[in-house]
Amino acid sequence: TTVGVLKCWGFNFRGQVGDGTMIDKLSPVVIDAGTSYSMVQVGEMHTCGYTTSGVLKCWGWNGYGQLGDGTTTNRSSPIVADSAGTSYNQLSIDRNTSCGLTSSGIIRCVGANNLMGAVWMNNDTSITYSQFRVAEQISCGIASSKWRCGGISSFGSSFFTYDSATNYVATTPGDKVCGITAAGVLKCFTEINDYGFLGVWQDSRLPILRDSAVSYGP
Repeated sequence: TTVGVLKCWGFNFRGQVGDGTMIDKLSPVVIDAGTSYSMVQVGEMHTCGYTTSGVLKCWGWNGYGQLGDGTTTNRSSPIVADSAGTSYNQLSIDRNTSCGLTSSGIIRCVGANNLMGAVWMNNDTSITYSQFRVAEQISCGIASSKWRCGGISSFGSSFFTYDSATNYVATTPGDKVCGITAAGVLKCFTEINDYGFLGVWQDSRLPILRDSAVSYGP
């Protein structure tokens, strides 16, 4: 809500609603009463959010350790996800992976991804990020206005700078990735160009200009 009260509802088989039960909810219920949240994101069967004081909390299915508490035990109510006391100001959740961007711009991730592990890890620590988005295939971020991606597939598990001569302000993750340049230009790349995602019938590991007549914002 506008005052930071977190409410959730829906399918609750793994406790991902966060109300302390595993009963589906047809209408919104208050989660973690008395705590004010700044952001929340939902994975396949887990949920994470960070509070107004920067504390990261997660709940739901924990089969890959994606709740970040060092166990694989499911949680039906919010638990502190990073006991190191790290302060977060961005959050990105995929199906079975949780990532946070710390207040100092460091990516920390946990869960099922070959970039991560069963415990919280700092990723790409030599770089300070202003934005990061995690996905099952390719994860991307903006660091010093440069577009950096890495992940599963032949793109490799290390992060690389794409289109290094261009400054970027926004990115998406996924197996099909797009970024917006500082000039408002949309560029995309993918390893699997099914359904003509790139606007041409070929795969491209290099960013291709899309919709050139339109200026995009972050």
